[in-house]
Amino acid sequence: MKASNAMPTRIISPRASCSPPSAGTEDVEIVSLMGTVSEHGSHLHASLAHRDLSVFGGHLRPGCLVNTTAEIVLAELPDTVFTRERDEATGYEELAIRRIDRQF
Repeated sequence: MKASNAMPTRIISPRASCSPPSAGTEDVEIVSLMGTVSEHGSHLHASLAHRDLSVFGGHLRPGCLVNTTAEIVLAELPDTVFTRERDEATGYEELAIRRIDRQF
């Protein structure tokens, strides 16, 4: 991910049926980054700002590189598993959160 203060961005819309991925090499700043990171995959949403303070965002895709620094804090939830399960109503793989009972 190219982020904080410079990012050749690869950002897409929330759903595949929306506008095509956006790509660029303009320096931008991460103003928000949230989502899930797990052994089952990542799903990250980013809001990025241009120098003129206009903001754009969407799904952060592989290939974005950090130019200088990106201050990112991750929280580990050791008794929780994040996976994706197909929602028959929407047809999308949606977030599923499960607690693990770790009794030894």
